[in-house]
Amino acid sequence: AVTLSSTLAVTGVATFSSTVYTPGAAVSSSDMRWKRNVTEVAPEVAMDVVLALRPVTYYWTEDAPGASDKKSQLGFIAQETEAALPSALKDGIVDVSVDGFLGLKYSRLAPVLVGAAKKSSADLALTKEDLAATKEELNALKDTVRRLSAALDVMAAR
Repeated sequence: AVTLSSTLAVTGVATFSSTVYTPGAAVSSSDMRWKRNVTEVAPEVAMDVVLALRPVTYYWTEDAPGASDKKSQLGFIAQETEAALPSALKDGIVDVSVDGFLGLKYSRLAPVLVGAAKKSSADLALTKEDLAATKEELNALKDTVRRLSAALDVMAAR
C-alpha cells in the first residue's frame, strides 16, 4: 500500500482496478466562474434519458480492469446509455478509452436524474390539479342529479 500525505495531481487518466475508498467525498470542479455557455437540460429530455436507462447487475469478464472483483456489480451498459443520450450529453457522460472501450461518468448522471425528478414533480402537480378539477365537476354533477331526483319526486307525488 502507498500512503500519500499530500496532494496527488494527475494529468491524464488514472486507472484503478478496484474500489477506491475515501473518508471524504469526490469533488468535481463546479464553480460558476469556470463555466461558459451554460444551458439547462430540459426536464423532458432528462426524463426521456432516465426512462431509456436499463439498470443491470453483472460480473466482470476476466480481461476487464475490474476482473479481480468477483462480486456482483450494479450499473448500466455503456453502449445502451450512449444510445439513450442526446448528442449534447454524450461527451459529458460517456468516455472512450485509448483501447476503444466505453466507460460512464456516473456522477455526471446526477443532473439528469434531478431534471427527471423535476419533470416527474411537475407532472404530478398537473395530475393533482386535473384531479381537483375532476372532483369539482363530479360534485357539480352529483348536485345536478340530486336536484333532478328531487324534482322527479315532486312530479311523481302530484
